[in-house]
Amino acid sequence: MAKKFIKIIKTLLLFFYDLSILLVAVVLLLYPKLINKPEILLVIIFFVFSAPFIAFDRFWLPGDSK
Repeated sequence: MAKKFIKIIKTLLLFFYDLSILLVAVVLLLYPKLINKPEILLVIIFFVFSAPFIAFDRFWLPGDSK
């Protein structure tokens, strides 16, 4: 029961992470002048550097395939 709850929470967190990446990408496509702002660059850097860790957690950790 606890494993299912943890898996549901993890899935929701990954869903919102993916949704936030898409939102940032769409905003930057619609408003390319925002790239010059340092806050937006920090957000982009956060997503770029955290993506490999999210992918590792999602696909390569043992025991999560079930």
